[in-house]
Amino acid sequence: MASHPGGEGLAMAKVVSAWTETTLAEDDEAIRSLPAEAVVTGADAITPTAVINKVRTRELAEAARARDVPCYAVAGSAKFISIALPVVPPFEATPLGTFTAVATAAGILTPEQASGRAAAVRIHPALRALAERL
Repeated sequence: MASHPGGEGLAMAKVVSAWTETTLAEDDEAIRSLPAEAVVTGADAITPTAVINKVRTRELAEAARARDVPCYAVAGSAKFISIALPVVPPFEATPLGTFTAVATAAGILTPEQASGRAAAVRIHPALRALAERL
């Protein structure tokens, strides 16, 4: 199941449907009834502690966890960053441990492995200083 039935959700559903049956659901329906065997969300960023994505991702991931439904974040390698990012709507941070795993082009990472991969990303000192001031 993919939430956010806009362009991103539709694109994700098309990719996932190559391996399984997929269904798009509105956020409220997905969170309320969780009509799925697995949940797949995108990731705008992966930090050492969190998945940064659109609002309601945390609510969806927590609903999946409460029902023992696996929940995966999908992220490209450029999405990993070693610093905490300031998060304002329409984004939110969801603790990495809320997810079953993070799927990347290089393979599936446990939350601990994803945290380590993010922590290992080298950041220019000027960018690090800027992020610390935010």
